[in-house]
Amino acid sequence: MIVASQSTRKLNELMSSSIYNYLEQVETKEKHDQPEKSKEQKPQQIIPLYRRILCHPSLHSWIKWVIILHIVRLQNPIQWANFLSLNKPIRELLSYYQGTLSKLRSSHNKPSSCTLNKLTNFVTCVFLYFASVDMDQFPKDYALVSLLSVYHGELNPPSKSQILVSDSLSKPFKLSTYKSSRVYSPLMKIYQNKEYIIFPIFRINWKNLSRNYLLHNVVIAALVAGYSFKERILDRFYAIKYGHGKADSEASIFQNFAAYVFHKSNSITNLIYIPNLISIALIIASSPVFSILGSKRYPDLHRLYVLNQKSVFKTYTKVIGLIAGVIAIKLNYMQLVPDWGFNKKVEAEMTTTGYNVVYDEDVDEIPPARLLSKQFYNDLNMYLFKLVVLSKWRILKTYHPLFSKVQLPLWNKLETLLMCFGFLKMMNLNDYINEHKTPETERISRDSMIKMARFVSQ
Repeated sequence: MIVASQSTRKLNELMSSSIYNYLEQVETKEKHDQPEKSKEQKPQQIIPLYRRILCHPSLHSWIKWVIILHIVRLQNPIQWANFLSLNKPIRELLSYYQGTLSKLRSSHNKPSSCTLNKLTNFVTCVFLYFASVDMDQFPKDYALVSLLSVYHGELNPPSKSQILVSDSLSKPFKLSTYKSSRVYSPLMKIYQNKEYIIFPIFRINWKNLSRNYLLHNVVIAALVAGYSFKERILDRFYAIKYGHGKADSEASIFQNFAAYVFHKSNSITNLIYIPNLISIALIIASSPVFSILGSKRYPDLHRLYVLNQKSVFKTYTKVIGLIAGVIAIKLNYMQLVPDWGFNKKVEAEMTTTGYNVVYDEDVDEIPPARLLSKQFYNDLNMYLFKLVVLSKWRILKTYHPLFSKVQLPLWNKLETLLMCFGFLKMMNLNDYINEHKTPETERISRDSMIKMARFVSQ
């Protein structure tokens, strides 16, 4: 039998006592932590579903809109209230049931937030459809043309390749998609100078040109002054107050403002009147052509003219308008009339940043007051495009033998459906710019239709 020595027994006793002390500490700590764990594991009080619904702020917003719309006697107030207030709760509901949606799609991956946003916007636009489909006073065709033209013409044009709301649907409409093909260079050249094509086609025609010229100058000058007063007067005086710019330049600012308003309004008025004057001159110069076409001196030419008289006359007027519009735009770019009284140095002092030092390069970058920018032509093109499309479409659906077979209520439903599709695109674009903060998305966020979509999405 092996007998342990005294030192070995002491060592064993010391180890045993250490182990027992450790176990006692663990038991004491478990007893001390047990009340806290029981408190943590105590189930939270479940709020009933009806109370969560009644306390949701969107319900209060929905009730508010129902009351307001009933007071103003708007048709379909319930559907309009759904459209204006239920986007946010639907979005939250779909986010809560992401797992169920993934099972319905037979997919293990949960739908992305972008997919849920688009689905929510789709449901909101369904409310818009039922709210407006039977409202005869609501111009669905105008809203449709306005939504799609602003979306593709201003907010998400083909030149902005960085804005891709949907990869599969947006890429074919972007110029960058065709960068490696042969058509890219001529396509880009046409796009950058599209005012030479669009404006002459949709030219403006005014009667009594000479008698109303002065009146139109005054009216347009008032509009230009009101539109640019904040930027060119208030903002600049505010900058002078806080040390940016010279304190003795107030008189120069007023002088430049008056010169800018005069020259800009006169350029816009000339753009209206010059095409008409040139058209009159071209018609006078080319009118003998119709005497030749009307005579039987050239039988084949006369027969062609008689059989296609309407088409010949329409083509003739379009060619006249095309030439007159191109000449009017070219005359504005040539700057034949100097902008007297407009001091570019004063403009450069207010636009440059830094130590109020103005260089010759800064002065040269200031455009002449009489020069109409490409943005002006773009806005004019969009306005004329909407007018032409609306007038042609309303005549077509009402009087054309083929289109008139479809009853107007059905056209109304189709227009409402397309209008809702246009608003859906605006809502999706609003969600896109909320997630991507860039200078380009900041520009888009200032548009009135995007603000409308943002108001509905709140």
